[in-house]
Amino acid sequence: MLKSINTGWRVLATGFCFACFGIGGLILGLIVIPLVTLLPGSEDTSRNRVRWIISSNFKFFFGMMHYLGLVKYKVAGKELLAEDKGCLVIANHPSLIDVVSLISIYPQACCIVKKELFNNFFVKRVVSRAGYIPNDEPEKLLENCAASLARGDVLIIFPEGTRTVPGKEMVLQRGAAHIALRLKCPIRTIQIRVWPSTLTKNRPWYKIAERRSDFVVTAKDFLEIDEFISESIPLSLAARQLTRKMKENINIDLPTTL
Repeated sequence: MLKSINTGWRVLATGFCFACFGIGGLILGLIVIPLVTLLPGSEDTSRNRVRWIISSNFKFFFGMMHYLGLVKYKVAGKELLAEDKGCLVIANHPSLIDVVSLISIYPQACCIVKKELFNNFFVKRVVSRAGYIPNDEPEKLLENCAASLARGDVLIIFPEGTRTVPGKEMVLQRGAAHIALRLKCPIRTIQIRVWPSTLTKNRPWYKIAERRSDFVVTAKDFLEIDEFISESIPLSLAARQLTRKMKENINIDLPTTL
C-alpha cells in the first residue's frame, strides 16, 4: 500500500515538474527573454544574460526534482568545471534531463541542438537568443563552433546523438572528435550516472523508477588531443582513435547503488 502511494506521488510530482518546465520555457520565450534582449548592451552581453537565465531556471528545475524526492542530485568535481572555458564538454546520455543538468552547471554553455528546434513554437526564441548552434550542414556547423569556442564558450556535445538504450552498449558518433581535431580544442569528459535508470529512451516519463534515482555528474580529466594530431595520421583515423578514447573515459558499469 505504502509503495503504491509513494509511486503515485512520484508520478504526480514528475508530471508537475515537467509541466512547470514546459510552462516556464513558454514564459521565457514569449516574455522574459524578449524583454531581456531590449536591455542596453552588446550582442555578446545580451546572449550571456539569456544563457544565465536559462542556466538559473535549469538549476531551479533540478532543485525542485531533488526536494520533491524524484532524484538525489550530486556534482562531483564541480570546482574543476568552474574553470572550464573555450573547450568541448562531452558526456554520456542516459536520461532525458542530462542537458538540463549540464547547462545548470555551466551558466555560459553553448549547445549543438536539432535544427528543428529553431522552428518549434515553444523553444525557438530560447535557443535562438541563447546563440545555440543548429546541427545543419557540416561546414556551417564547424564555423559556428569555432566562433563559439573563440568567445570562450563551453560547448556541450553528447557524442551518442541520442539517449543510451538501457542494457545496450554505448555507441559514440565521431562528430565531436572531428570538431575537436579540426579546431584543436581540449575536451572535458563528464560521466553521468543515473541509478535506478529513469527517463530513458523508449520509456514514457510516467514509467518512473521503483525508488528515487541517484543522479551523479562526475567531472573527468581533460582529453588533450595533441597525440591524435599528426600529418601522418588521416583525419578519419584520428577521429576514430579519439572517439575510442572518449568512450573509455565516459563509459561506465552501473553499480546497484551510488
